[in-house]
Amino acid sequence: MAPLPRILVAFIIGILLACCTPKVFGQQYALIVSFATLLLAYLVLVFLDKRGRKTHHAFGITALFFTMVLGFVRAGFSHHQMCRDYGKPPRTMVATVVDYAVEKEESYATLIDCGKYGGRQMAYLWSSNDRPMRLEPGDVIHLQPRQRKVVADEMREMEQRGDQQRKFLGYQKYLYYSHIYATLYASKWWTDKKQDGQKHFTWGKLRKKVAQQYRSLNLPSEEEAILTAMTLGDKRALKQRGMHISTRYSRAGVSHVLALSGFHLTIIYALLDILFLSSFYRRKYKWIPHLMVILCIWAYTLLAGTPPSLVRAALMCSLICLAKGIYGGKQSGLDALVLSAFIMLIFDPFYIMNISFQLSYASMLAITVCTPSLSRMQTRINKANLPMIAKKTISYILGIILISAIATISTAGIVAYHFSSISLVGIATNICISMLASVLMTAAVVWWGIRTIGAVTTLGQTPIVQTIEGWVGDCIKWLLKSMNQTVDYFASFSQATLNWNASLIEAILYYMILATWAFWLYNHSAFPLKYPK
Repeated sequence: MAPLPRILVAFIIGILLACCTPKVFGQQYALIVSFATLLLAYLVLVFLDKRGRKTHHAFGITALFFTMVLGFVRAGFSHHQMCRDYGKPPRTMVATVVDYAVEKEESYATLIDCGKYGGRQMAYLWSSNDRPMRLEPGDVIHLQPRQRKVVADEMREMEQRGDQQRKFLGYQKYLYYSHIYATLYASKWWTDKKQDGQKHFTWGKLRKKVAQQYRSLNLPSEEEAILTAMTLGDKRALKQRGMHISTRYSRAGVSHVLALSGFHLTIIYALLDILFLSSFYRRKYKWIPHLMVILCIWAYTLLAGTPPSLVRAALMCSLICLAKGIYGGKQSGLDALVLSAFIMLIFDPFYIMNISFQLSYASMLAITVCTPSLSRMQTRINKANLPMIAKKTISYILGIILISAIATISTAGIVAYHFSSISLVGIATNICISMLASVLMTAAVVWWGIRTIGAVTTLGQTPIVQTIEGWVGDCIKWLLKSMNQTVDYFASFSQATLNWNASLIEAILYYMILATWAFWLYNHSAFPLKYPK
């Protein structure tokens, strides 16, 4: 195994050790464990030296131990922040709205920042009208919580109650690992009148304004919600309107289409690469278009709310762009994947518990490892005595089938553990949905380009531009309708899913079997973990 993946594995082990010992959050204990671990590494090296073993790997072994301790300490500090006592809050709290409110059965849920009284908290606001829905990120509100529960305390109590409360424990863990300190319920709350009329720029406000532009397409509410989720990462409409879209897409095995990830960013990256004409720059100035692409990618990531799967894709694209712009060569996909994971976990070790993070990296790791075999398959197809159109068609269809199968197999254990079911029609559905979603993302980007040109210039008033915009809008409508029909068709099968309520031990055994199988293939030279030169 290369040095970078080994360091990442050691760092993850340290994070998991900290998560398995949630009562250990003190800084003094972390320092004691750090010194003890380094001392153990030193004793191992001395033992190897006395037995006449080669110690030229001394630095590597010490680095692995140090990285594991670093992961333990970094995660320990995050746990300490979530479990510390911020004291009793005042009767009237002043907080800042972080995200838009979501309508619940008897209240409106919104994320607020309470500052020194616990940081980010989930507030459930009672109102007889839709007044909470008019709250925007950056607004200052005053509230009198009638009930406040610390998430860490709730988790401890639920774990002590036993299996009867397990279904509620999952939501508390989600809040905990999302750095949400507490939940509070307030029936009396009001906005700060001094802040009324002031404009605070936030990416959430910009995302809402951009999403409102889709109303000009006159889409049905369901299709507008899907388009907003696919292009802007805003899933609030999917949950508020009770259309069960996520359930249908999950049953068909294509729920990843609704979550922004590398699939969506790859299309945007390709269009940006064409827009900035990076292929026409000299070697000396190659860094200019790649820098512009990186800035645009991260602006889009911030606009979409920085979901873990999109952050991973943005980091990988940035590393590949830097390699092309500075060195003019190709960056190893495995190195870019590992380095992006290491950066994300240093920034926030709780990402390791995020479902989106787990699914994204599990699928990308499997696809990256299988890239050499896929490349050899494509080379054999290109050498076949067939017309060029037939070669491209066969290569595209086989690529979708194999990539879908690899992604499905690599994420089956995680999906079964978190959702208790696996889609059996995902591979067949992905053949159609991947092509439709790719064209839809391209059409959406083109539509936004036309809208932007019309907003900043007078060309938007010309009949030709308006006609083209209408054609692209009709194309978007047809693609959304076709996607929904395809998903509904495959989701309607009685045996579309396999119920598997996997435990943690079963999920670990599943991935041990996969790792053993991959190791066997590697030793038989049928599946080399090397990139073709």
